[in-house]
Amino acid sequence: MASTVPLPSISDEKFSTQNLASCDGNKNDVPAATFFAESIKLSHILRQILGHIYDPWKKPEVEKGIGFDERKRYRTHVSSTMAFDDELSRFEAELPEVLRLPNDATKTHIGSILAQQRHVLRSR
Repeated sequence: MASTVPLPSISDEKFSTQNLASCDGNKNDVPAATFFAESIKLSHILRQILGHIYDPWKKPEVEKGIGFDERKRYRTHVSSTMAFDDELSRFEAELPEVLRLPNDATKTHIGSILAQQRHVLRSR
């Protein structure tokens, strides 16, 4: 499935997430590159999560060898899950206001670029 979210133009290169605070409060006055910067941050978090879950180098038969402790493995998984949840919560809390999906998402104009970007970040 192809995405229809437009790529940032060259003029957006001068903007960054640090410059987002200088926007005049207009919800549509946000650098297009901000979405892509936040999307890359989220991709890094998801890569860590998926790498932990689907570690292709882990051999299940080695795990079940002598001295295997199921409780220790469970604690490790719970600990990792909590750490990933904290990281996702921190990402969501630090997300610029204009890219957050509002609670009343049904009232959001679906055709706008910012609305599309909010939905992409929320769904990922």
